[in-house]
Amino acid sequence: MKTVSGVFRLFFILSFGTTGCMYSIHQFHAGDTELPSRSESVKQIVAESEQFTVLGIVKDTNYVDDALAKLVAQCPNGIVQSIGSRFSTDLGFLSWTNRVRLEGSCIVTK
Repeated sequence: MKTVSGVFRLFFILSFGTTGCMYSIHQFHAGDTELPSRSESVKQIVAESEQFTVLGIVKDTNYVDDALAKLVAQCPNGIVQSIGSRFSTDLGFLSWTNRVRLEGSCIVTK
């Protein structure tokens, strides 16, 4: 009986120990900021994109370009400034998700 409970206990510990998620921020970059004049309006904009990877095999390699296109599309009549970028990874079992989050300021002249 002791060997069965020992094996069950080991299986229980391994199953919960290996299924936990991990999260890692690899890099954060902040761009220069230029103060807007009184005749300009400022709106904060955010865009995110991700890439799912299984055993290092990916389908979408343009996820950063997609996030940048989403950010620029939110500011059609202005200039995007003060871009901050965060690259992070959510780790799973034999897979991971690369994420990029871009934050910026849309400066529009009135």
